[in-house]
This record gives sequence, structure tokens and C-alpha cells, in this order.
Amino acid sequence: MSLLDACAIIILVRKLGKDALSILKGKNTIVLAFFEVGNFIWKERSLKKHISLEESLKLVKAFAAVLGAMNVIPPDIEDDMEGIYDIATRTGLTFYDAAYVYVAKKDGFTLVTEDAELAEKAAQLGVRVQSVDEFLKALNAAKP
Repeated sequence: MSLLDACAIIILVRKLGKDALSILKGKNTIVLAFFEVGNFIWKERSLKKHISLEESLKLVKAFAAVLGAMNVIPPDIEDDMEGIYDIATRTGLTFYDAAYVYVAKKDGFTLVTEDAELAEKAAQLGVRVQSVDEFLKALNAAKP
């Protein structure tokens, strides 16, 4: 099973459009992805001026549908905070990125990310890592 970070989700939605919904349905991410995806859309509209308000609202709806179809794992505050902090301090990753590594390691997920530093540090901690392309190839190989 896989755990996708926000970057992987964004890339898949941009690459696959409406097909991303069926591919990501039931796949895992963490609550943080909701905020990271929202911030991505906000930046594209408000800071970079790459998209119109109408386009941004369409993206909000599309990503809401995708995230709504995914298994969004909430933190167990008492159990997870210390573990995430430990990974952040040992690796130098932000607490945010360490949260993805922690959940992947704890639950035995393959972490899907395009973030090179995150992938490298996760692998050093024994977490299996895939790029978006590797994730898609694995899905295609598993099809009957």
C-alpha cells in the first residue's frame, strides 16, 4: 500500500486530469495534504497569477473530490507527535515532511513523492519510496 504526499497528488491530478480520481480512490495520504494542496492552489492564483479565479475554483473542486475519495489519515496526537518530532530532528526534515515519513514507516506504506530530499531521508530510515512514474507503473503492472 502507498502513502502519497501532496506533491505526488498534485502531479497526478495535473497529469491525469479526471482519471486521477479513479486512480487515487482509496489510496492513502495524511491530513496535511489537504492544507498543502489548498496552499498550492492559492499560490497559483494569488501569488504567481498563473490561473484565473474561475480556474482556481475548478481546481478546488477537483482536488476536494480527489482528497474526499482518498483515505486521509488523521494524526493520533498523543502517539504520533513525538515520533514525527524524532524523525524531524534526526533527519533535518521539516516536521511536515517528517509526518509523511513517520506514517509510512509506522504503517508499512510505500511513500510516493517527487521530493528528492524527502525520498532520500525516508529511504535512509528504511521506508520504501516510489516516484509518481514508478507508482503508476506499479498500478499498471497490477492490473489484470
